[in-house]
Amino acid sequence: MAPPSNYLGPHFLFKSEDSKNLKILKHIPASVFNYISLDPKIHTKEYDPSVPPSLVRAIRCFFISDAIKHLRNIFEKSDSSMMINISRFTKVQNNIKVSIKDEVEDIKAAIRTYSGLGVNKSKEGLKNLEETFNQEYPHINFSWEEVLSAMKHTYKRMDIREINRPLQMCSITKIEKILLHHLCYRRLLLIKRSYFKRTDNFIHIRNSLMYDTLLQMGRWFGYREGYQDICKVWMTDKMSDDYSQSLIL
Repeated sequence: MAPPSNYLGPHFLFKSEDSKNLKILKHIPASVFNYISLDPKIHTKEYDPSVPPSLVRAIRCFFISDAIKHLRNIFEKSDSSMMINISRFTKVQNNIKVSIKDEVEDIKAAIRTYSGLGVNKSKEGLKNLEETFNQEYPHINFSWEEVLSAMKHTYKRMDIREINRPLQMCSITKIEKILLHHLCYRRLLLIKRSYFKRTDNFIHIRNSLMYDTLLQMGRWFGYREGYQDICKVWMTDKMSDDYSQSLIL
């Protein structure tokens, strides 16, 4: 039986022309994957990686997607999350969380400093965000000026949570029921093995076997009413090929 048209599942992501046209599936270069790979032959749990360019770009996309949601009047009605799956080592997750937090704070500072100056005066300070918007969301019927204006209302709610154990997931779920009702807060979710509803962006860099990649991706699929076209999934060609192959089997 065919899935509903508003369900973002594996066939839509890996096989449909709409997914290709909307640039939902994003490529992570093999060089990045090798650089951050957790193969024990390459490095151990003491590894302290920096944030690769593809992950920085994914973070920018998350800021932009929240702004687009605001323009579509769905930002206050639903939660958002970005799931980053990089390591099976908790310590490595801790290390890269610090680097990710620095990137997030840099973006927040740029928005806070330049967004009120108008498009022309803010061009240099927000150049990377504008470039990402133009390249990743050419189909969006909003101008960069409109998105930038919306970002002033959404960027402050970005938060970072690291989840390494099921109990942490339960704790955040309890907090979420309160905060979503009153504040509708946003979070950049650094995660190993958990599920979070309404995930807009998913980046998978872990060195995984095929079945593990499938299990991780299964946590991402779902309904994205009103914002399916602005979701992003970042993975290597090998991971994408593994999943596409599973649809044939």
